[in-house]
Amino acid sequence: MKLLITVQGIQYEVDVEVIDDSPKKPTIDPPSASPSVHRTLPATPAPASSERPVTRRTPATGDSKNITSPLAGNVFKVEVKPGQAVKANDVLLILEAMKMETPIKSPGDAVIKSVLVSQGDSVAAGQDIIVLE
Repeated sequence: MKLLITVQGIQYEVDVEVIDDSPKKPTIDPPSASPSVHRTLPATPAPASSERPVTRRTPATGDSKNITSPLAGNVFKVEVKPGQAVKANDVLLILEAMKMETPIKSPGDAVIKSVLVSQGDSVAAGQDIIVLE
């Protein structure tokens, strides 16, 4: 069965196979008087990724390391406090975005110099959240 379909003012002729054995036949309004346009739509390219890479910046002064948020969200729970020693892969805090929890872990052994956010705070992607010594 061939159908004439109009999408955003452009008409397309499509072949349709009816696989339903019911006695009902589809009702189709006759095509408009406008001329028929046959077009092959180009393949849609994949959208560019909008994810931003996780960045950890080192300030120019001292030997501190800033831990930045890899995504925009809310601070669900802060697991550390200033002066606390942490080991590699210890959870520093948990971010919540779109009902998913994302743990932020220590990149290595360090001491927490300062925590720049509190539970319930909103954070942006790339925002400094913890400073390590």
